[in-house]
Amino acid sequence: MARMKVFLRYLIIFVLIYIIFDFFTYRYLVNSYKNIKSYEIVAKAPEVKIDEAKATAVNGYVKGTIQNNTGEKIKYTNMKIDLYNSRGSNLETKYCKIENLGNNQTIEFNVNFRANNISHIKVSFTNENVDEQINKEAEELKNTANRWIPFVGLVTLICLS
Repeated sequence: MARMKVFLRYLIIFVLIYIIFDFFTYRYLVNSYKNIKSYEIVAKAPEVKIDEAKATAVNGYVKGTIQNNTGEKIKYTNMKIDLYNSRGSNLETKYCKIENLGNNQTIEFNVNFRANNISHIKVSFTNENVDEQINKEAEELKNTANRWIPFVGLVTLICLS
């Protein structure tokens, strides 16, 4: 019985340390994102509203809405987001596929990127086929996630041993 009490104490201490560490890590990450205040929306139709655009020194995201104000259904188009640094160099271009968007219909978008020190965003639309680019980005994301699987397995084995 005494061993069980000691085990429970260590378990409670471990859980408390984990929660505290997780809280401070979350606060650090949230505070490291800075607002991107400079953006340009080239297209007037469909209407794009950027609700939130933030970046760190290595990555970031753009969130917003797209409303079809063209007067007709949009069957296929791509929203193109060009990401620029403070010197005006285009560091990366991201695409968001838009299909079957009805008249006056509104959808939300969330685009994540990996680029250094983004200070300006330019949003436009293109009808060119960018499926290959989108598939390449999905494959890179999958490879990044798969890289952590052996590490997580090793840590799990060590903890359970």
